[in-house]
Amino acid sequence: MNLQDIKTYEEFKIKMEVFLSYLDSPPRNTKQDQKKGILYIAISEIEIQLDTLFLGQWQTRNVQMVVVGNEFVVSLELGVLHPISGQWLWRAGVGACMIRQKKDAAVSDIDAKIKNTMEMDAPHAKAQAVKNAALSIGKFFGRDIRRKKEDVSHYQAKFTQSLAKLKNGTDTPQD
Repeated sequence: MNLQDIKTYEEFKIKMEVFLSYLDSPPRNTKQDQKKGILYIAISEIEIQLDTLFLGQWQTRNVQMVVVGNEFVVSLELGVLHPISGQWLWRAGVGACMIRQKKDAAVSDIDAKIKNTMEMDAPHAKAQAVKNAALSIGKFFGRDIRRKKEDVSHYQAKFTQSLAKLKNGTDTPQD
């Protein structure tokens, strides 16, 4: 490997660590559910964040939907084109949504389904699956927003810290 290749690889690693550090930052807009009091990020915000960070280069594939009892369960893969590496990264996601029924209806009573509820409930389950997959990309997409602070870890940039120490003469290279 020549000197130019080493410099290019070092620049690549620095860019990757900067991007990973950005993904480790908290989400821009969180909301609080008025009934349950839990924090969440709206699907429109997740989609805007995906568009912004990945320049619209994201997609879903292998979308599968099944009905279990009176719920839709959706599984899918969310793909993002990494802006530094140029590689597609895929994350699995699962979401569920209850099929709305008339008040006090039994779960098994298909006749109690509210008319046209599938038009809203199926996309809602898919949105939950996209959000679930996006969580695994980083904190910027809501990872850790419902976890206790003591259970949360932060990304530690190792390469740039080691490089800074080498440039300052405070450390020696490690294999």
